Amino acid sequence: MRTVEGRVIRAVGGLFGVLTREGESFDCRARGVLKLDGPVLPGDSVTVALPDGAAEGRGAAAGASIIGVAERKNVFIRPPMANIDTLFAVCSAARPGTSLLTLDKLLAAAEYRDTAAVIVVTKSDLDEDSSDRLEDIYRRSGYPVFRTGFCPDGAAGESCGVTELGRFIAETLPGKTAAFAGASGAGKSTLLNRLFPGLGLDAGEVSRKTGRGRHTTRKVELYPAPGIPGAFIADTPGFSMIDFTNFDFIPAEALPDCMPDFADCYPDCRWPDCTHTGEADCGVAKAVREGRIAPSRHESYREMYRLLKEKRKWD
Repeated sequence: MRTVEGRVIRAVGGLFGVLTREGESFDCRARGVLKLDGPVLPGDSVTVALPDGAAEGRGAAAGASIIGVAERKNVFIRPPMANIDTLFAVCSAARPGTSLLTLDKLLAAAEYRDTAAVIVVTKSDLDEDSSDRLEDIYRRSGYPVFRTGFCPDGAAGESCGVTELGRFIAETLPGKTAAFAGASGAGKSTLLNRLFPGLGLDAGEVSRKTGRGRHTTRKVELYPAPGIPGAFIADTPGFSMIDFTNFDFIPAEALPDCMPDFADCYPDCRWPDCTHTGEADCGVAKAVREGRIAPSRHESYREMYRLLKEKRKWD
């Protein structure tokens, strides 16, 4: 019996794919004695027990098992992952379009879990006005924003925005784990195939009838990022809506700290216990009137705060 350290790169039906530091891969089960708040997740750093003679890639058949999970940096419910350093929030400028509330919930969850967030606007060539609006909102909010568009085979990545995003990833991702998340049909898998040729991820189309994307990615899977030392990237299943019942819960009182673009406004609030949802002389409302904060961000905040307060009462 020997033990090895590795990362969980996928989880399907109680079977976990683990990639070791030495580059071996095994399919494993998890021992029932593990003490975790929830299941083993993609992104977990684990210890695997391997029977003598276990062959690479045949861990499950040989009786390999996860016997330990390292302390986690963070845990997300959606996407279901652990230890995310950077979340690339992928939003579409065209069909299926972008729900700003959904996007802001995703960003708030990232802030609450100490995860850097980056906005990637896809299909920007199909609707420049929508692209401009998304870029304006989130640059004002302090997030890095990248715009990408259709890139025909053989075209230069620079012409469709992929090269600039690729440089950013190469500079910021060594030794880290990043997840690409967003609505179904936003183009996550297509984008990753452009950024990392050779991944060969399935990419779907948006339904003409419903305007929604089809779920081509059905599980979270991590891939070593080619050419970036120690980096992993994850493609995640798309979603059509997010709510705090089935998504990452944030205490209502912590929500203001999850809106980085609001932080400079709080000293201007008249009341120390201002909730920033409609009180008189609220510094956030003043910043919205003056154009320093996008109105949609305040609208999202107020709706998130309402939902979280209601959930707490229900619980």
